[in-house]
Amino acid sequence: MNITITPTMPDGNPAPYVMNAEDVCKFLRLGGESDEADRLRTHREKGLKATKYTKEVLYLLPDVIAYAQSRSDDAGGEWVRSLSASTNSRTSRRPVHAD
Repeated sequence: MNITITPTMPDGNPAPYVMNAEDVCKFLRLGGESDEADRLRTHREKGLKATKYTKEVLYLLPDVIAYAQSRSDDAGGEWVRSLSASTNSRTSRRPVHAD
């Protein structure tokens, strides 16, 4: 049996494959007083992969998930567990496709 889990944003909508700084901050639940670009600069220094397209810095969903998992491993898994707990509560209302 295969189960497909779709990564979601905090509002319950599917996470976009290509994200800007605002999307990444929402997806990773990064709050704070500074703007999104400043918050993510520190995370890029810690290994979050980004791509510059024209003048905008963009992030791919698989890279953001891999970064969250690596940071969570450093913190004993707590970050990804908290993300998946909030994601599971939203996706539990959606049908799960099993083969």
